[in-house]
Amino acid sequence: MPPAEIAQEVGEAARQLGDQLGDPSAPHTLADVERIVEGLTGAVAGAAVGLDGLTHWLRSTGYGGDLSGHASAVAERLAHAGDDLAIFAEAVRKAAGGTE
Repeated sequence: MPPAEIAQEVGEAARQLGDQLGDPSAPHTLADVERIVEGLTGAVAGAAVGLDGLTHWLRSTGYGGDLSGHASAVAERLAHAGDDLAIFAEAVRKAAGGTE
């Protein structure tokens, strides 16, 4: 599957997940929350790696400057968000009684 199609599907899935998670009447267990946060952590970390790769591609093909700089800044912010999500995932795991 081409990367652009994968990105579109991941984006649509994330939007649908956001809609479901934003519904206060939806039942969730702490175990559900743990799996959700772990999944989001992986998605954000993957997006950061992907944008970092795009940054390198943009620079290697002559699109340096503002465009690659912006991609690099977004990749860095996503990497930090992924780190924060990993910390949150660990807190949820502990709250759920997990040992790892």
